[in-house]
Amino acid sequence: MVCEWDEYTKPTRYIDSDSHIIREIANNLARDAGNIVDLARKIFYYVRDGIKYSIYVDYFNRDLYRASVIIKNGYGYCVQKAIVLTALYRAVGIPAKICFADIINHSLPSEVYNLLKTNLFVYHGYTEIYIGDRWIKLTPAFDLGTAIKMNIDPLEFDGYNDVMLPKYNKLGRLQFTYVKYRGCYLDPPIEDIINVFKSVYKIT
Repeated sequence: MVCEWDEYTKPTRYIDSDSHIIREIANNLARDAGNIVDLARKIFYYVRDGIKYSIYVDYFNRDLYRASVIIKNGYGYCVQKAIVLTALYRAVGIPAKICFADIINHSLPSEVYNLLKTNLFVYHGYTEIYIGDRWIKLTPAFDLGTAIKMNIDPLEFDGYNDVMLPKYNKLGRLQFTYVKYRGCYLDPPIEDIINVFKSVYKIT
């Protein structure tokens, strides 16, 4: 019997979960996992901290959105990290979608604001996985070091509950607001993302 989420275990152009490096990492993580929840947590923390967060990337190079390439580079921004997370889950048979929302960062550092000319982040990327008979939202964007620098609590996954960006930082100041849901996909709509980036941001 084919379930509606079966397609979310298959590789795609950018979520190349069948690539050698993705399968190798996934198998290594699965080897020490006690159960599916434990495995889901191991994969989340591998991406959270193993792929460093950086906004200083080439947003318009399509090759840099392939999961296997991102892992080799070892860093990426939220969309790239969510692509890797989605690929690793699919590689171990956990259904996973790549999802997007627009957010506002109310406490954006001045150097980042000067780069983007706005505190609106369009197409913020995250992942949804299907375990325990429901879809769970996971945001792997900020590694531990970045979270500390931003004065936000590290994003933690207990294996059961959604992991989303915090509304407030550790100083009690407004940090993140979700303003628009852009949907979940089998493969990230890279052309749409690039076109929207070009219309919103003055970066090249």
